[in-house]
Amino acid sequence: MYGNAKKYFITAKNDVSAKELLTANLPASKNIDDIFFAEGAWLNKARVTDPNHKVISGETMLVYDCHTQGKEYDIQKSDIVFEDENILVLYKPYGITSVADRSNTKYNLTYGARKYQKSIGNTFHIATINRLDFMVQGLVVFAKNREAEKMMFTLMQERKVGKVYLALTEPQKNPIKCFRAKDKIGFIRKAVEDENGRAAHSLFIYKNSCETGDIYSVITFTGRRHQIRFHAGKYISPLIGDGFYGARKKTINQVIGLVAYGYNIPYKGKILRLRFDDALDRLQEIRY
Repeated sequence: MYGNAKKYFITAKNDVSAKELLTANLPASKNIDDIFFAEGAWLNKARVTDPNHKVISGETMLVYDCHTQGKEYDIQKSDIVFEDENILVLYKPYGITSVADRSNTKYNLTYGARKYQKSIGNTFHIATINRLDFMVQGLVVFAKNREAEKMMFTLMQERKVGKVYLALTEPQKNPIKCFRAKDKIGFIRKAVEDENGRAAHSLFIYKNSCETGDIYSVITFTGRRHQIRFHAGKYISPLIGDGFYGARKKTINQVIGLVAYGYNIPYKGKILRLRFDDALDRLQEIRY
């Protein structure tokens, strides 16, 4: 498996088209055209988009197969949290990627955002300013033009954008009320403590407990990959459903108890305060 996709290595025994090779070697139930539509077939580290591409005897194709191939992701009006001439802020549900992955270039939040922008006349190739893990939900910020993109990336690099998350951890007998996690993190398939890694700094503040676990507000002062997930598992209690960092059970749909709840962005001389109002409800709905 690769993320949410199955991975196949298929070696050609003679010269053949890419589609013929996949048709002969993948399960009969698989729609081969969907793989090419999603751009999930690879040869020599490049995507193969032409089904008639010639594969030479001895060459090996790498195919990523996932259930969303053949589909396009569409933005709904209810997904739009904020939009003006420069910035678009969308809600990302769990179970989709923020950007294209190896299995699919068309079923992800960025593809949907670009498709939506094109429909309203914006031809700029909008880019994500932040990304969320596949099974994490919450707010993702996009820049709608080149100037906004430069501005937002600069603000991020200078750590001027305040980020707030809500986390649902596995229940504790006596929940830790407040904890500041400061260490150094490296990444080898997952986040690990590494004295030679990059500084990671998170603040956990207990809010309340619910039927499933304990709820924390989390403020991040750095943006390392899997930072909150790692810090929760090491210092507090694993996030609900996050078996990667110690959770004991899987949740329904394998959602993880983490929501990117809000951002405070210096913008037009003021602080643009963005919040996902349903964040707490979404966390409390998570079940095993």
